[in-house]
Amino acid sequence: MKKQRVRLGLVILIATIGACVSKQRMIPFHMQEACYQSWYLNAEESGTNLWIKVTHVKTDVVFDSVVFRGWQMPVSIADSGNYILLQTMIPSEKMKQLYTLRRVDEPNQLQFLYKNKRQNIALKNIRRKEMKYF
Repeated sequence: MKKQRVRLGLVILIATIGACVSKQRMIPFHMQEACYQSWYLNAEESGTNLWIKVTHVKTDVVFDSVVFRGWQMPVSIADSGNYILLQTMIPSEKMKQLYTLRRVDEPNQLQFLYKNKRQNIALKNIRRKEMKYF
């Protein structure tokens, strides 16, 4: 009988710890894909566009910015109804002063607020699209 109580106590303890850990790591949306594409118009105008497609977004999520290739920049948000498309651009050196971005020493990541707490998720397996010339 005593062994059963100890086992039951251990099971409850492990289940409680597991539930706490899973809640801490829960991402409040599903990232479907991330891809980027460099583009070139002329010597003055070129850059790289980044798109992140997310679904199942909880209502308390506010997408803030992206870190990509050492640059942190804000994202624009387009809601298609079925998914949300987050977009941003790294401009060429000559165009950088026209945009809000800053150099950071952080890995590629999507930054967001969830329940007023700043969080991030690593951007892995970012698909590269073929360069576009205009």
